[in-house]
Amino acid sequence: METKTRDEDVTGSRKRILAAALRIYGEHGFSGSTTRRIASEARVNEVTIFRQFGSKAALMAEAVLTPPAVPPLPVLPPHPGNPVIELQVWALSLLDWLRETRTVIRRSFAETTDHPAVAGRLHSHVETWNATLKAYVMCLEEQGRLARTADTEIASSMLIAALLTDGLGRIELPNLFGMSVDESTARYVGAFLRLSNFAENADPQSVQ
Repeated sequence: METKTRDEDVTGSRKRILAAALRIYGEHGFSGSTTRRIASEARVNEVTIFRQFGSKAALMAEAVLTPPAVPPLPVLPPHPGNPVIELQVWALSLLDWLRETRTVIRRSFAETTDHPAVAGRLHSHVETWNATLKAYVMCLEEQGRLARTADTEIASSMLIAALLTDGLGRIELPNLFGMSVDESTARYVGAFLRLSNFAENADPQSVQ
């Protein structure tokens, strides 16, 4: 029978604690995420939490940024090839990410004022999407495939806002969305490329 080393035990318990902390935060908020409740969910002693993280605040701040508690964010290729397809794949992956983490994201929006440290770190994910998209647009501009205008900046903001609304609201407000996820995403991307003054044919085609 194999026995776990101390390092393996610590790593395993740390992952369980992070995952438990994030799930409980999504359901009960910061105040309701007691270390006792987290310890019980993670199957560890409450003392272990303080030994590994120092405080509940430090634990929560790490949990909202750490895979697998929070899935890794999708990325765009560093050198654009087919922007229509690449942006649709990226957008669909972001929607999957939002659906998987929606309870935590919603909770963070509600607790921005009371617990800005934790909420702010969650919101940094959205800022990362925006930075990723802007870097991709800059690459298209350098390739001569996009002519930047005054609308290019707002186009990025509109795409991010559309994905946030869809990812967080489609399940609860299905009548607000008259198309499937694939169809809607294709149109979000098509509108983004047109508003960004993309130089090639940007007619949307759904990614299967």
